[in-house]
Amino acid sequence: MELLRDFKKIDKSDVSFAGGKGASLGEMTKAGIPVPFGFVILSSAFEKFLEETDLNVEIEAILDSVNHKEMHTVEHASEKIEALILGAVMPKDIEDEVQKFFKNLDSQYVAVRSSATAEDSASAAWAGQLESYLNTNEENLLENVKKCWASLFTPRAIFYRFEKDLHKQKISVAVVVQKMIESEKSGIAFSVHPVTQDRNQVIIEAGFGLGEAIVSGQITPDSYVVEKQPRQIIDKNIQTQSRGLYRARKGGNEWRDILKDKGEKQVLSDEEILELSETILHIENHYGFPCDIEWAFENGKFYIVQSRPITTLHNNQNNLSSDFLRLIGGKKLYPPLNNYSAFIQGSEYNIQKYYGKWYDNKVKLDLLILMRSEFSQVWLSETDIKLASEYALKEFITSPKKFDKRLKLFYKNIDKINELYEKYSYEKINNSSWDELIPLIDEIRDLIWDANAAVIFTIYLDKDFCWDILESIQYKITRQELEAIWPHGTEPAFESFDKAQLEHFLNLLKKKKKLLEISEQCQYFLTDYFSAKSLGVIEKTLQDNFSSFINNSASVSDTLIAEKKKLQISIEKHEKWLSTLTRNEKEVADYLQLIMKTRDRRKNFFAKGLTIIYRIAEKMFSEVGLPFDLIPFYTMKELNMGLEYLEKSAKNLGDRKNGFQLLIPSSDNVKMLEFPIDQAVEEVNTYFVSSHSTGGNDEILKGQIGSKGNVRGKVRIVLNVNSDYGFQDGEILVTGMTRPEYVPLMKKASGVVTDEGGITCHAAIVSRELGIPCVIGTKIATRMFKTGDLVEVDANNGLVRVLEKSK
Repeated sequence: MELLRDFKKIDKSDVSFAGGKGASLGEMTKAGIPVPFGFVILSSAFEKFLEETDLNVEIEAILDSVNHKEMHTVEHASEKIEALILGAVMPKDIEDEVQKFFKNLDSQYVAVRSSATAEDSASAAWAGQLESYLNTNEENLLENVKKCWASLFTPRAIFYRFEKDLHKQKISVAVVVQKMIESEKSGIAFSVHPVTQDRNQVIIEAGFGLGEAIVSGQITPDSYVVEKQPRQIIDKNIQTQSRGLYRARKGGNEWRDILKDKGEKQVLSDEEILELSETILHIENHYGFPCDIEWAFENGKFYIVQSRPITTLHNNQNNLSSDFLRLIGGKKLYPPLNNYSAFIQGSEYNIQKYYGKWYDNKVKLDLLILMRSEFSQVWLSETDIKLASEYALKEFITSPKKFDKRLKLFYKNIDKINELYEKYSYEKINNSSWDELIPLIDEIRDLIWDANAAVIFTIYLDKDFCWDILESIQYKITRQELEAIWPHGTEPAFESFDKAQLEHFLNLLKKKKKLLEISEQCQYFLTDYFSAKSLGVIEKTLQDNFSSFINNSASVSDTLIAEKKKLQISIEKHEKWLSTLTRNEKEVADYLQLIMKTRDRRKNFFAKGLTIIYRIAEKMFSEVGLPFDLIPFYTMKELNMGLEYLEKSAKNLGDRKNGFQLLIPSSDNVKMLEFPIDQAVEEVNTYFVSSHSTGGNDEILKGQIGSKGNVRGKVRIVLNVNSDYGFQDGEILVTGMTRPEYVPLMKKASGVVTDEGGITCHAAIVSRELGIPCVIGTKIATRMFKTGDLVEVDANNGLVRVLEKSK
């Protein structure tokens, strides 16, 4: 049985065993188009793997249980299948063949890409459905091949297969392994304008660095329009690029800042645009149909790394009815938080004294919080977080007693918070005086910030970064030893969050606590703070049907006990592995596990402290007669001012909820800026997006045309696809950038508006396929609009107009 084949021996008729991507690369290689050398691990290798590991029957049975309209069945099936594939051993003959072909490439780094046998036909694009792993080296090659196999069963790939009615077909997957081009510039091109469908125009998008940044919508690229006859550039849209994705020094990818002078320049010269256009037309003429092409540029030469049919062209143009990291101002943007979390982080408080205390005043932790109605966002200085990480690792190695003092304080504070959490139940708080409760707020705040500052270094964990630090202090460990330790050392800490929560739930059940108390604690934990690394079945049981948990606590108890046994097995395996390490290796492994463990304990500790404060706030708001949904917009300082102040500030709280707050911690307190929704854009621009202006104002926002059309509808802001925020049919989806998992929402939407992306990004491609209007690259849509605003999406002109603001 043939398992692998060189590009030179593959052509476009080999989709059934090389997949769409593999067949296309082979076809272009034979046609003399500049394609980096490579080979395909044929679908027969995947099928042999399934057969020899006896996984095929299990996978088929799991897929039979899927109802793609109920996403939890898709996700559950995906988790099971991916775990089966990644946990199985690759047959020796396949492994030997892959390594032999890899050596023949004579390349240190390769791109490893999935290539489904039903991929990229003229009517269906698997845009982003399957996985790719860039800058793969020999060490992680085999593992990434298995990850590509498993990506045939990600939730989005399973969903897409059902949506395109491909689930009844036999779909297998090949894997493309291709010499990695170290792209100076890269991008995407269409041999026909994908928006206007003008067949006399070529569209090229270009950015500095790897093209993955463009495909994923994480940068907005230059775009050029080239007329075929006569051959000339007729339009150029030059963007400023502040960062790019590049090969990391020791493999993998990393974001790097781009100097302003370079980032403001046109990525491709006019001569390069025309040269690339010739190659694009060569490909279109060879295939005889319009093509969507990915290209890269290295050492003065263009390379084609992928080509597929354009799937979004319509026969009748008149029927076309129609992006936790991003850097803003040098700050790392964290995902939307629960407002209660921002509430405590943004307290009027001298947080800097704690960071100075634990990091010799080297870490100030530049922190900025934006709160808007149903979500919050936090900006942290990545430079400060890295400094904290460097400081802590050096301290762990060179000053273990000092590091131990740090941990003792952390655990002492955890114990104190746990003690207070058990003591101050709702009943206790309701029966306590304000003379007792007000000082309690300050005590909890002190406990949280001191412990949080001590272990803030756990946020940042990077292998190359750790190696550089160990090397700088001449620690006796080799790079190879660190590479071997890393996967085991960074597994979820078995003695931490998961086990603690298992014990917590089991104890509640054993003690036959009141169902109301179990409900409160479990629901709070799951809806706001669950880290979803494991215990997926419990998470889904409780989140999807919480009442069934309350009514069937015995069955959940059985599930918890079974999960506890699995964890114990994992602990024993981990301890056995530790016994094989040298002293220095074990020291590094202990540090990595300490980070994993502390990360989780930090979350739980933070959540419990916040719960006590929130209970106190509920008592206060209940006495005054204010709704609890206003609590997140009340600050720590205001809580301390008592009931009379709260009564007077009721209207102010309502205004905050319907507007914005900026919380800016400084050296001695937190500056709080408040402003209504109609002033938000101007104010937010002042702090975040003044250097990214797209010409938008508070009534009209300008972006690029992703998919033509015109529609009116109510805005629904979606910042985290894990929650659709009650998305209704016909609403306008406003988000940072869509990814494949957003497709179910896009099918409900009447239009799409994004902050980032170019005309070849996921949002634009899928919107054209669905035939709905789409405006992309607005930069500030998610900060300018509010859920419920009535807007007009004029995607014929790239504009979004506010017709009526929500009240």
